[in-house]
Amino acid sequence: MIHPWEIVRLIDEQAEAAGAVIYRALAEEPIGHYMYPDPQERQRLLPLFTLWCREACLYGQVYTTASEPHGVAFWNPPDTGEPPPPPKEQPELPRARDIMGPDARLRWGGVMDYMTQVNYAKPPPPHWYLSILAVDPPYQRQGIGTALIQFILRRADATGVPCALDTTLPQNVGYFQRHGFQVAMENVEPESGIRFWRMWREPGASAA
Repeated sequence: MIHPWEIVRLIDEQAEAAGAVIYRALAEEPIGHYMYPDPQERQRLLPLFTLWCREACLYGQVYTTASEPHGVAFWNPPDTGEPPPPPKEQPELPRARDIMGPDARLRWGGVMDYMTQVNYAKPPPPHWYLSILAVDPPYQRQGIGTALIQFILRRADATGVPCALDTTLPQNVGYFQRHGFQVAMENVEPESGIRFWRMWREPGASAA
């Protein structure tokens, strides 16, 4: 029986635990390996994920399981063209560039710049964007990923807004297709050789 996971917004106090979930879940993600070819250096990703969780919490874009984080989803809401809300008072946070180190920052920036250039060569309509979906390995295949995805898909369907994501893991393509996403583009970042899939879901789309 699939546990009826309750999905809630992540709070700042959970950022460290959520960062650890992302770190464990994305251990084989190609971009992390490209950023840090040395496995020891790859440990820098753990504080990075914690930092990104804390930053995203300021804007309510991070979702997790109730009680404690077993899965994490970063959902960026649609850009409506209206001015963003005033920034909230931020705690003292280290800068991502300082945590990354110069070499990893250049590698990461090159991949992100290429993906942005390719994906937004033609501006898409306003959409929800799933930038991170991670489930702690001991809790995988228990419905957490589905709960984190459907939490926003229901809202997107109700308001007629599409959704998008990018993945660098081929096994994820079929998974997201089961939630109504379709491959909109497949490409390879030339410097790293990292293959990525841009996936798009129209509101109300049925699973493949």
